[in-house]
Amino acid sequence: MLVVVGLSGLLGCQGLSTKSAQSQAPGQLTFAPTSISFGNVQTGTSQTHAGAITNTGQSSITVTRVVVSGAGYSISSVTEPLTLAVGKSATFRVLFAPTNAGGANGNIAVSTDNDTANITLSGMGVAPGDLITSPSSFNFGTELVGNASTQTETLKNTGGADLTVTAATVSGAGFSYTGLTLPLTLAPNQASTFGVRFVPTTAGASSGNLSLTASGSTPTVDIALNGAGATPATLTATPASLTFTNVQVGQTSTQTTTITNIGGSNTQISQVGASGAGLSVSGITTPVTLTP
Repeated sequence: MLVVVGLSGLLGCQGLSTKSAQSQAPGQLTFAPTSISFGNVQTGTSQTHAGAITNTGQSSITVTRVVVSGAGYSISSVTEPLTLAVGKSATFRVLFAPTNAGGANGNIAVSTDNDTANITLSGMGVAPGDLITSPSSFNFGTELVGNASTQTETLKNTGGADLTVTAATVSGAGFSYTGLTLPLTLAPNQASTFGVRFVPTTAGASSGNLSLTASGSTPTVDIALNGAGATPATLTATPASLTFTNVQVGQTSTQTTTITNIGGSNTQISQVGASGAGLSVSGITTPVTLTP
């Protein structure tokens, strides 16, 4: 009888032990977002995206290692080991800084004692905007003082990202631009035209520069400007008058006069004639151009 009672007590103890040995559910990591796309990012610059790790399991969990792969990618704000209690989160930041143009894929591997989870990364490195001018210089030649001459300038973005022309500065007497409204944003392969003007105010050579300030690979682009102002053509005759005396009827008398252009620009003599009985002109073939 005593043995039977002892056995029953032992069995009772075993039943209590089994009831208290229930297992606890593990921690579980959840990422937000599960993948990150940076889109187009200009080479030489960087872009950052934020993310979060949350423990959605039933017990605490420890992140033992975080490894980032892929050209141009890095992560910050996470220090291992990182222990997260149930329901707790930790934020992180992923940076993409491409050094070359083209697609770039990457990955963030987050490891715990029991498992490794991944966050996929993608982005595209694009070349910066590149401002090309055509032509790269202007020579307006010679213009009369007060007259205006306009030539066309073309701006084109040959890079891989948008660029913005923010300022234009002109130096040199008589030079200006027209038809350019700033700021001017050019998408890749987009072009825009405007006018460059020269109105000389005095005679003589003039040189200047049109300087454009823009974002992109070339922050400043210079366009050389050259031209000359000239006064109008002025003709003089030496001598200014001719006197024929005592010329016998039926005979001829010839005198010479010189026509000179004392102005600042070319002129063309298209016709020469004489008025008055018995007078004529010879020795000049028209049209003839006289330079200053």
